[in-house]
Amino acid sequence: MLRIAVCDDEEKFLSVFSNSIEELIEKNGYDMTLSSYSNVSLFLNEHESSAFDIVFLDIEMPELGGFQCVERLRKFNEDVIIIFVSNHESYVFHSFVFRPFRFIRKSRFYNELEEALDSSAAHYYEKNRVYNVASEVGMVSVNLTDIRYFDVYSHNVFMHMKDKKLLVKKSLKEVEDELASLGFIRIHKSYLVSFRYIYFIQTNSITLVNMEKLPMSKHRAKDVKEKMIYFTKRFED
Repeated sequence: MLRIAVCDDEEKFLSVFSNSIEELIEKNGYDMTLSSYSNVSLFLNEHESSAFDIVFLDIEMPELGGFQCVERLRKFNEDVIIIFVSNHESYVFHSFVFRPFRFIRKSRFYNELEEALDSSAAHYYEKNRVYNVASEVGMVSVNLTDIRYFDVYSHNVFMHMKDKKLLVKKSLKEVEDELASLGFIRIHKSYLVSFRYIYFIQTNSITLVNMEKLPMSKHRAKDVKEKMIYFTKRFED
């Protein structure tokens, strides 16, 4: 269940805004819970106790502004989805450095809220999707964003993650058929790579974010670049 929070010191707006979210949750059948706060300290304490997944955050608050809250929020959940809410459109440019998912104008929130809620929920579920696969240690469930790449070695397929690799009991073609639409790109007959970890594409190789180099077939280069652009727009926007 997604945990949603709204924090705004203007109690009248907070009530109207929260009621609108509740209506959208009921209307669209979302599996979400909503908590509303006019007190920043209470909000942060609750987040630190049990982190929220999506936060609608007012930028101007007397005790601690929205921009200042973000660092503390991400300390306890670095993937928390931040949606800034403000009367001042000029803040949108200052907000970029904090990587908000959306910026909602209070004067137009009736028009902008539903899209922001729909998109943020879809983004959350996409990023937290798991891959269930039979491995050398039995069935495992791995978050897709934790998988860097798959490769073939001595007719065995290995799944590489940050700190370990596992032998999986599938062919690379079977894995590709399952994950090709979810951000995994075939760069070579023996390699299937998550676009999230590709740092640089060369003529016949790619470099991952950890500076590891993997071979890439020259005839696949154009397709790899096109898929990188597509997946970046789809999953990272």
